[in-house]
This record gives sequence, C-alpha cells and structure tokens, in this order.
Amino acid sequence: MSDELRECPCGGYGTLYSGRRFLLECHKCGRETKAYATKAEAVVAWNIGILEDLLAAKDKRIAELEAALWHCLDNGIEAQDALWRDAALAALRASGGSNAQATVL
Repeated sequence: MSDELRECPCGGYGTLYSGRRFLLECHKCGRETKAYATKAEAVVAWNIGILEDLLAAKDKRIAELEAALWHCLDNGIEAQDALWRDAALAALRASGGSNAQATVL
C-alpha cells in the first residue's frame, strides 16, 4: 500500500490531519474524507474518491461526445464530414466509449 496521495481534481493537494483519528482535506477546494482509525485508511479513501471523480468526469465526457456524434448523424450530416466522424469515433473508442452502435457505423 502506498502513502502517496493523488492530486485533487481541483489541482490542490490533500493535507493530513491527525489526532485520535485521521482525515484528509484539500487546501484548495475543501474536499475531505471522513475520519479513519489509521493514516493508511484515510489515504486509501482519499485516493479512491479521487479516482471515482475522475472516472465520473470521463464518463460524462464520453456521454457528451456520443450525444454530439448522434446529433450530427441524426441530422443528416453526411459524407463531407466523414473524416470528422471517423476521428470522433476513434477518439471515443480511445477514451473507453462503449456505445455498441458507434462501432458499427
């Protein structure tokens, strides 16, 4: 297990507060963990929370790209934009997009 803290999505960093319990708080945005019995538990909770937020942001961006792509396709944007469509699909696949319809275009 690593004691290394991931950077907060806001660009800040976690500060460890300890006493009888341990918690981490971002100096910039105020994001914090609940209090844990050990430093290791607080660090793990911080890092998991950061990863969950990053995954949620990525999922949101994928949904935005999928919506934009399907909007274009549904509105008859055709051959002149084939290169854009192919680039958008490649970016979507590279970022982990899972829309099965997108893979059959």
